[in-house]
Amino acid sequence: LSVDELPWMIGQGPLLKVRETNGLSTHAPLRSIFRDIADSSQIPYQIIVDTAGITDATSAQQASGKIAAITLGLARRYSHSAVEMLDLRDLASLIDWTEKTLRVLRDRDQLQRI
Repeated sequence: LSVDELPWMIGQGPLLKVRETNGLSTHAPLRSIFRDIADSSQIPYQIIVDTAGITDATSAQQASGKIAAITLGLARRYSHSAVEMLDLRDLASLIDWTEKTLRVLRDRDQLQRI
């Protein structure tokens, strides 16, 4: 894909991956918790389906089928190069979002599929 074809935008908030082509399907209850926190905290985020590869979250989820996995990320350009670019506001939002979500996760019951 060229830069113009990437489905996410730098500066529009962190990424919440709902699916990877070859594996991960984000755990629905965990995804809902993250979305609720972002919405109530007015943290912008982008929902994406990644067609470019897989992450360690896929391996964790597939290891037993009982792992509540989610992949969060940052929109960036020139990945894995000396000049990789991102928006520091997206990074700050990702840190804030993760921190706020971790504060509300109290027990496994919150991650049960209904």
